[in-house]
Amino acid sequence: MTTKRYHVIVLGSGIESLVAAGYLGKAGLDVLVVDGAETLGGTLVTREVVPGFRFDSCLDSPGYLSPEVVADLALAHHGLKYSPGEPLMTAPRPDGPALRLAADPEATARSLRQASPRDADRWPAFTDRITTLAGLLTDMYRRPPPRPGEGGVADLMTILRLAARARRLGRVELMEFLRTFPMRSEECRVGKECRSRWSPYH
Repeated sequence: MTTKRYHVIVLGSGIESLVAAGYLGKAGLDVLVVDGAETLGGTLVTREVVPGFRFDSCLDSPGYLSPEVVADLALAHHGLKYSPGEPLMTAPRPDGPALRLAADPEATARSLRQASPRDADRWPAFTDRITTLAGLLTDMYRRPPPRPGEGGVADLMTILRLAARARRLGRVELMEFLRTFPMRSEECRVGKECRSRWSPYH
């Protein structure tokens, strides 16, 4: 019996672990992914808990998955498909119709109007703001984290580019960015496709 040796052993099979393993394998390394669960995916797994009924174990979305990662690892070729549901979220109410958040801001506003005309009127501006702030966050996700004091000129330029983009938001929007940064916001679409189910802690 021979024991194979690996360059890297990845513990856990969540989406971050699988992406890391994919890039390591693409770089020519022998990678072993190990997990205590029977199914790969970490918290992003759908299981048949009750016979005939399947449930998401924890998460129902991978969160932000960079298009560059999808392309680099040829995930579409390996079967990755996005199947967005409609509505994106439903909140039952005891005293009226359920509130439904949809990809279409106008449809969401119509649903909100049943409970709060004021919130319905403010919804389009809210989705515009989230779209703008998500753009900055997306830019941050797509860059390697800088190492202040250690990374040299390249990291310094990354910090300066991000700072310049943040400054272009203006003082009010920058404060909103810092206030909403740790929050989770459901998906929205305004004009062009905007997937902003995001949080740095998600």
